Amino acid sequence: MKKNSLFGIVFVLATILDQVSKIWVTKNIQRLVRYPDSEKHLNFLEKIGVSPEEAKSFPTEISVIDGFFSIVHTQNEGAAFGIMQGQMWIFAVFTIIALGVIIWTLRELPEDERFQNIALALLTSGTIGNGIDRMHKQSVTDLLHVYSENPKVTPILIEILGSTAWPSFNVADAAIVVGMIMFGIFYLFLEKDVEDGEEEDVEDVEQGETVKDLS
Repeated sequence: MKKNSLFGIVFVLATILDQVSKIWVTKNIQRLVRYPDSEKHLNFLEKIGVSPEEAKSFPTEISVIDGFFSIVHTQNEGAAFGIMQGQMWIFAVFTIIALGVIIWTLRELPEDERFQNIALALLTSGTIGNGIDRMHKQSVTDLLHVYSENPKVTPILIEILGSTAWPSFNVADAAIVVGMIMFGIFYLFLEKDVEDGEEEDVEDVEQGETVKDLS
């Protein structure tokens, strides 16, 4: 499969999954915020065909794994952990820079390099997915809620996070994290193997040329 085709397939699938999951959550789960009737949120509900009365009848949470993982609906106007609330211009600048770096890196990748290609596609999907949210409603829909009710674990979480739960996130956030982890794995464990393989290929070519000259 060609480099751009692989990138495009992974990017499109991850972005669709992110956007579909966000719309589904907005249409099926009540928003968990102190002031759920904010004007921006009501306008967005109207755009996707949900009335405020319908939204209030939605469940506030869907448990997937009791005591560990559930689906919720929150709107985050900042970054991870709720920082930089409302600073849309910072996110816009960051998105443009990130996409520029990703495009440059993709162009520099060898045609047969799949591992980094997939990582770049996931990073792009995550950046675009959250960018779409910020562009049309100035906030990001989060839905994946990981937490613990284990009495042995909760004190540790409270000490580290100040809460018994990790901040809610979405598919785009997960794509960015997975992409970054893949790059870390590549540079820690795979890059040397790739370089060794390239050196062996060069040596084989040189040896072939030498044999040809001698003959």
